[in-house]
Amino acid sequence: SKGGKQVIAMDTVPPIVIKAAQTRLPDVKFDTVIRADGFYEVRGKNPSGKIVEVEVNDAGEVLQVE
Repeated sequence: SKGGKQVIAMDTVPPIVIKAAQTRLPDVKFDTVIRADGFYEVRGKNPSGKIVEVEVNDAGEVLQVE
């Protein structure tokens, strides 16, 4: 559905997407990926326990870090 978001299994996420998030935030343990319209939201916790999110497009380009 266009504009919809859904959590998807980590093993179905293109490796380039995970790698992009890990490269941008190497100390974050990513455990959740949400498929949005045209990009992925990769979420995890940093060492202090704060949830952070990296938006990555299909080409593995980081769009935004929150």
